[in-house]
Amino acid sequence: MFRIVILRPLKVIILCLSLVVCQLSLAEEPADSFIENTDYTKLVNTHTADSGELSELDPISHIEFFYWYGCKACAQVESVLSEYQQQHPDVVIRRTPVVLRPSWRSQAYLQAITEQLEADLQPQSPAIYSQCISDCSVFQSYESGLNWLNALTSEQQDFRINQDRVWQTEKMYRNRADLFSIGKVPTIIISETYKVDANQAHTSARMLEIVDFLLSQE
Repeated sequence: MFRIVILRPLKVIILCLSLVVCQLSLAEEPADSFIENTDYTKLVNTHTADSGELSELDPISHIEFFYWYGCKACAQVESVLSEYQQQHPDVVIRRTPVVLRPSWRSQAYLQAITEQLEADLQPQSPAIYSQCISDCSVFQSYESGLNWLNALTSEQQDFRINQDRVWQTEKMYRNRADLFSIGKVPTIIISETYKVDANQAHTSARMLEIVDFLLSQE
């Protein structure tokens, strides 16, 4: 009986130690254990060099963020993406608004307009997201969007915007979305080689973890 009384606590101790070791092993497992076709998708034959009009674009971006200003999840990704850009200044990020519905086109104009503004006149993205998530009807046309942007400046500015360039830029946005078969937002394309969407990432933080992992594979 004495031996049994001693052995049982020893077994318990051994079992507890085994559990601790197992938990430590799990804790040390790298967070970048992401699975292709589950956490991200590898793209095939999508490089812009083979896509007509798109061949004249800038060199391939490390990250291309497809979004809509009325999307709360997109606003969350924008927040963590901005932090990531500050931590990784060498990473090239392109932001491309998506026009999945006709009513989204006017919001896409906002991006095309701000790209023509001087840096000190460009509005902060959180302000546009906040407005559109609350009431996107203020961006129902090119003119209303331009007026809203103008009202944000401390001094009224007569923005000199090339409208033809706005239309061409918005068309380019749609071409890029078609090129990568963007059907939902938020979605991120990594080096025109991988795609991660909201369904795969689940959270904005995890989306950036996946992006960071895929960039490390390049």
